[in-house]
Amino acid sequence: MQLTNKIKTALFFTALKQRNSYHSVEENLMKQTIKQLLEKPTTFKKPGMLLGEVQSGKTRAFIGVMGLAYDNGIDVVILLTKNSNALARQTKQRLESEFEESITHDKLAIYDITAMPQQLVKYELAKKLALVVKKEKNNLQRLDTLLFEHYPELSKKRILVIDDEADYASVSYEQNREKNRVELRVIANQIDEIRGKISQLFYLQVTATPYSLYLQPDDEVTAGFNGYQPKRPAFTTILPTHDKYVGGELYFEKAKEKNHLASYLYHEITTAEIEIFKKSDKRRVKIDFLLTGERYQGIRSALINFIVGGKLRNLQQQEQQHYPEKYAFLMHTMTTKAAHQWQADIVKNLAKQLTIAMTEKPELFEALILQAYTDLERSLEKKLPFQLFQQC
Repeated sequence: MQLTNKIKTALFFTALKQRNSYHSVEENLMKQTIKQLLEKPTTFKKPGMLLGEVQSGKTRAFIGVMGLAYDNGIDVVILLTKNSNALARQTKQRLESEFEESITHDKLAIYDITAMPQQLVKYELAKKLALVVKKEKNNLQRLDTLLFEHYPELSKKRILVIDDEADYASVSYEQNREKNRVELRVIANQIDEIRGKISQLFYLQVTATPYSLYLQPDDEVTAGFNGYQPKRPAFTTILPTHDKYVGGELYFEKAKEKNHLASYLYHEITTAEIEIFKKSDKRRVKIDFLLTGERYQGIRSALINFIVGGKLRNLQQQEQQHYPEKYAFLMHTMTTKAAHQWQADIVKNLAKQLTIAMTEKPELFEALILQAYTDLERSLEKKLPFQLFQQC
């Protein structure tokens, strides 16, 4: 079957559309993306790009693109995910849920590269395939072995690579100060090598932070024995956001406008406090002063505002006769595991001190809660009396 410039919607996309009720703008973007993938050469030097804001529905969009790809001659989709076991599992589960009908009717099989069967029969290899590959050197080696040793017939099929969070690991380089040269990291080299050995490959990068991708050189840059292949996009499709979308513009641009709702949401954390979160240092963090110390003001207000805000939402849901929802507090200031553990310890101790204060220091506890409530009240259209909140 020859690939065609005419985009078809058949079994795969039709099932997805019925399941997800794509609106016309979404569907047009998906069709535009797959059309450009089929019409424009997308190689390891010139990938396609699906660009969208954080939490704007990029996963929903590229799954739709996957469905159209299968309907239009693509046999295998290799989905590269961030280096996270939890995310890889979540991604596979999401694909299994979205393509449930296709899987049930033996039209598609989805595998995690770490659990790929070694004895697939011809019937199984004839299905459309989706391979979830966490961007980690051993996993990429498994993919290389799978495509070119265990099942070399797969490498001759039409393959779409969807590189999620593209500039997280796929296109990354670091400065070697000793040799004063730019080198690709191991993972980026592995991806380049695999892509270079597949003749019928279509490549789509998905990201919300494309800056390093667009600012790369057009020509090849040679660095010693390592060649750096530029990866500036061959085309870009931009995922639109809905009118209620909350993202960077709200927090970092609108927040500067006086009396705008966003000006009540944004709270700056001092550089000195950020330094405290970098590494474990019990000399600088005194557990007994977490509720009162000025140097902990940012993290303290963040956590207590979260607790109070979550309770306010539950009370509003109760008034509307809805089941109360659950919420999670997310703190992200560093990338190292040691820093994450240290920050988790601080937050746990802060929560523990707050719990103790409820009975041993009720005046302090009420003052902290009232402070958070007053802060949140500014941005609430319907104000819940603090006295009523206290009763809960």
